[in-house]
Amino acid sequence: MTLSIRIYSASLLLCLSTACGAAGPPIAPEEVGLEAKIREQRQPPPQQDENGVPLIPIEEETIQLPTLRPVGAR
Repeated sequence: MTLSIRIYSASLLLCLSTACGAAGPPIAPEEVGLEAKIREQRQPPPQQDENGVPLIPIEEETIQLPTLRPVGAR
């Protein structure tokens, strides 16, 4: 009985320790730190319409698509 408890607790510890860490994609170093905060503060505040909804300029609405590759080519 003692051996099964040890195996169970060891496997539980192993499962929980592998779950520790950051979830999600890595953060670029340009977006972290003091320089990023200074850059963010230097930007003008976003414009808002009469209802208080922030306006997004057309230039910022672009969607980054992956590069096109021909289908079936090697």
